Amino acid sequence: MVRSWVTSRAVVLVIAAVVLAACSGPNAGGNGDDGGVTPTPTSAPATATTASTEAATATTPTAPPKPTPTAISAAGGTATPGTVAGGREDYCAELAGGSTDNDVRVPAGATCTLDNARVGPNVILARDATLHARGSSIGGNVLSEGAAAVNLLDGTTVGGNIHVERSGGVQVIDARVDGNIHLEHNTGMIVINNSVVDGSIEIEENTGGVEISGNTVGGKLECEENTPPPTGGGNTVNGEREGQCSGL
Repeated sequence: MVRSWVTSRAVVLVIAAVVLAACSGPNAGGNGDDGGVTPTPTSAPATATTASTEAATATTPTAPPKPTPTAISAAGGTATPGTVAGGREDYCAELAGGSTDNDVRVPAGATCTLDNARVGPNVILARDATLHARGSSIGGNVLSEGAAAVNLLDGTTVGGNIHVERSGGVQVIDARVDGNIHLEHNTGMIVINNSVVDGSIEIEENTGGVEISGNTVGGKLECEENTPPPTGGGNTVNGEREGQCSGL
């Protein structure tokens, strides 16, 4: 009987030892200081703040690149680009034997030489700018206010009008103009010789002298308040000759 009691007690102690080992092992739960190995924390999931930041970054539009100024492609010449203010424009320094389909703007104080060149719609001169065109084709207008000089020579054609005011000298010699020529308040010498003008010629309040000779004019030839009065002759005018040009 004593032996049975000893055997039963031993079995109970063994079971208790197994239970204690299971409760105090590395997988036991609880937050107390039980001497076990602290579980290694796993990586935390991305927070909502991070996700929002990434979404904002993905949807924020980027600013479009600024347009690069376009230089005229010059064959045998050079071209100096400037800041494009808008639209399709080229800044011209020299265009020899080349072409552009854009408007050409001559910057203030600069000189543009068009030599056997073809230019798109218009040539626009800034203050104190100079244009020399020889044997060239200008598709649209030649426009100037305050330029130093405008010279259209030696077979140059203008598909639109020539409008020059408050500028220096103007020469249209051996040229063709499909539109009108309107020159007013200029201070340099004005010479319109041996040219064909399909529209009218109007010369008003210029002070540098005017010579008009050997032209064929499809519209009228009108000169008013120029000092000194215009000179010249030998013009063929299909419209009226008026004012100071009535005898030319």
